[in-house]
Amino acid sequence: MVNKIRFLIIVAYSSSIITIIIGIAILLTAPSPDTALVGVAVIIVGFISIWIFRKSGREARIKRNSK
Repeated sequence: MVNKIRFLIIVAYSSSIITIIIGIAILLTAPSPDTALVGVAVIIVGFISIWIFRKSGREARIKRNSK
């Protein structure tokens, strides 16, 4: 069970990092300012998802340690 959870955490982090890389690629190749805004939005979504994963992991660790 623990291995499945670790695998899912790795998949979540890697998908967030890939999202940030895609946002940087969009930003660097943007032909117009509107497309650049899309790149910035994708980068922000990637960072927010990493923040959510870290926060939920921290809360789970606190809950587990308080038992």
